[in-house]
Amino acid sequence: MDFKSIKIFVFVLTVAFVTVLTFPIGYAAGDKAAGKTVYDTNCGACHGVDGNAMIPGVPNFMKGETLDKSDADLTKSLKEGIMKPQNPAAPPMPPVGLSDGDIGNVLAYIRSLNK
Repeated sequence: MDFKSIKIFVFVLTVAFVTVLTFPIGYAAGDKAAGKTVYDTNCGACHGVDGNAMIPGVPNFMKGETLDKSDADLTKSLKEGIMKPQNPAAPPMPPVGLSDGDIGNVLAYIRSLNK
């Protein structure tokens, strides 16, 4: 491998690494449009239209609240619910009962709201 090929390889590797750090696992794979449909049906009543929650203590996705958590943490919240929220003003969140595909789509959608 010549020096130019090594430089190109290092550049591609760097871009791939930065991409992985920038986009949480699952974010790029989800379908935002499908996620919005699932969100509107299952999440919008509490988290608000387009993620603008109006219930005290409920995370507002438009403001990026709780979106610093990993996809794994958010998936766990959706699957298991949150019976004792950290914010005492927040009501409990029941398990949502979504498929893994729907969860990935919802995560892609809510992560797009704070852009």
